[in-house]
Amino acid sequence: MPSRPIPFISSERTTQALFVVWLVIAAFIGYLIVSLVSSRQHAELRVRDQARTYARLVDEHASATFDRANIALLAVADQLHPQDLSLAKPLSETRRQAIEKLLRTQLQRTEGIVGMPLANAHGDVIADALDVPAGTNLSDRQYFQTLSRSPRTSPLISPAILGRVSHKWGVILGRRINSADGSFSGMISANLGLDENFTYFYSTLSLGKNGAVSLRDPEDRLLMRYPVVEQMLGKQIASSGPIKERLQAGDAEGLIVIASAIDKIERVFAFRRLKKYPVYAAVGLSLDEALVSWRHDRDAVVLGAMLVILAGIFITIALRRQSEAEKKLEALGIVVESSQDAITTANMDGVITSWNAGAERLYGYTAEEMIGKPGTLIVPADQNEVYSQWLEKCRNEQPLANLEATRVTKEGKRIDVSMTISPIRDSAGRIDSYSVIARDITERKQLEAQVQQFNIDLEQQVWQRTAQLRTLSKRLAMAEEKERRNLSQDLHDDLGQILAMVKLKLTSLELLNAEVSQETLQTQLKEMETLVDQANRSVRSLSLQLSPPVLQQFGLVPALEWLADELQRAYDLKVHVSDDGQPKPLGHASSNTLFRAVRELLLNVHKHARIDRADLDISVVDDRLLLSVSDRGVGFDVAKAVTPSAAGGYGLFSVRERIGYIGGEMHIDSNPGDGTVVVLSLPLERRKKWRVDNDTTASG
Repeated sequence: MPSRPIPFISSERTTQALFVVWLVIAAFIGYLIVSLVSSRQHAELRVRDQARTYARLVDEHASATFDRANIALLAVADQLHPQDLSLAKPLSETRRQAIEKLLRTQLQRTEGIVGMPLANAHGDVIADALDVPAGTNLSDRQYFQTLSRSPRTSPLISPAILGRVSHKWGVILGRRINSADGSFSGMISANLGLDENFTYFYSTLSLGKNGAVSLRDPEDRLLMRYPVVEQMLGKQIASSGPIKERLQAGDAEGLIVIASAIDKIERVFAFRRLKKYPVYAAVGLSLDEALVSWRHDRDAVVLGAMLVILAGIFITIALRRQSEAEKKLEALGIVVESSQDAITTANMDGVITSWNAGAERLYGYTAEEMIGKPGTLIVPADQNEVYSQWLEKCRNEQPLANLEATRVTKEGKRIDVSMTISPIRDSAGRIDSYSVIARDITERKQLEAQVQQFNIDLEQQVWQRTAQLRTLSKRLAMAEEKERRNLSQDLHDDLGQILAMVKLKLTSLELLNAEVSQETLQTQLKEMETLVDQANRSVRSLSLQLSPPVLQQFGLVPALEWLADELQRAYDLKVHVSDDGQPKPLGHASSNTLFRAVRELLLNVHKHARIDRADLDISVVDDRLLLSVSDRGVGFDVAKAVTPSAAGGYGLFSVRERIGYIGGEMHIDSNPGDGTVVVLSLPLERRKKWRVDNDTTASG
């Protein structure tokens, strides 16, 4: 625009004009300063209100999460029988499977639970919805110890712990199970995975770069924090602090500005105590971040003041309004572009009109490749009809949410997506286009298929296991009958014949006349004495084979040393016994089972190893008894040897099953031509006395 000539103005009028101009400028700048102060106050008020709102959301979300888990635990506890957790009588396999089925059902119904173990009063996990390792014990966990010591009807929530099976961080919600007399009989607990229950939800909150959310117990121990700081999970954040003091003073909620004890960042903290659980939520928002927008405004004010001096008030106002409008549009575009979901729009003819970065990641096509192209480009041919039906429903304003469909990427890969289709109206209120929000659920569908296949495989394994156990029971019955026949034959062939000869000797003495010499009589008596000694040795041999007294009188180790001597005498098998000398408390049933198992293994060495020497090592490692039977014989194929078949294989299989019945394990290391090592592992019994069913006392 061409400049216009400035009319002549007198100095007085110039001064007046300058006074008026600068007065207006000063007034405007003052107005801007007041507006900045008010804007800062509003920004601080907004961040405080946002912190309170988020604290309320975190409170409600955490309470709902704990309520779901608590309901699942109550549902399981209501269906437990008093004898399920009995220490005197082991849980039957049928009942254990029924409980685990119940646990799996609750696990599937309750979102976010990654584990649900049932433990007895000793902490032994007797049932779980997952395949936990045999012998898993929770007695060293603090939440278990707390539940066992203090009678309570409410659930206990533990600080964050790292799972032994899942190797994932989680919070344990546990309930105490009491026996009829009110004593502690066990615990049912739910492992709430931090990622599954909290991390994803907290990531959806607009916390900013330096915002943080945490759940803490009354001792200020960290249950959960987002962003996650693993080294602080489960630990006390600070021994004292303003929030802890406010909670101890009885405040159910509050607001405070402090620096975090974890990362030293100053935040506006809103905290709330959960109504039903001993947990409080804390949401901290960075006041410095909240003032970023205000600082932008402040800079704009400074710039506006300079522009007012240079070009006038009206141009400055126009520029500020235009800048604010552009920022709003840019913010809206950033929200759409930064979304992880695929967000697209199309007109009612199906032609794509917008395509965000999430759609590029999901389908592989860029926005330039898709805008102006038909949406059927990513629809498989076999789903075109369904796609047309959905568009027709959209035209009729029917709700279309949580739709599952298959789409085709640029590379030709078929993916499963969950979609929501929403109509878009023009300024006149007519539906002229629609938006589609899609999320990739391929992995979820694959996991569902894997779970289904796993269930099928598990049923097959259960069927095979049942068939094996039935066959084993039959073979064991046949073996027992064979032992009876052998015992009967030994009594008849050995002891019976000796007694018959003694009887004949006695009968011959009756027929002798009085004139028989003393020497002849003594000879007859000596022969009968020899026969009686033979009968005595035969009876003792049978007794030792059935149950050696040394096992009952002196314990397992002396009995095994005696067994080594007997095997060398009977089979010329040299057995070297090595004992570490540590105490080995075992019950009678465990000792008998281990003795027979070792005898079976050593007889296998004699029968199959083609060697006349074996080693027996006895030791205690981490409260477990280890019995190792090794030889340098011909070895064998372990997989075939421990799998029962028509050709045999029931010896080692029987040993493994018997050891398993008493809570032990058997491990075999062997290859053809490379010798064999068999290790029997059994937990030692606790060093205390317990009451058994017949009111007798057994010492561990």
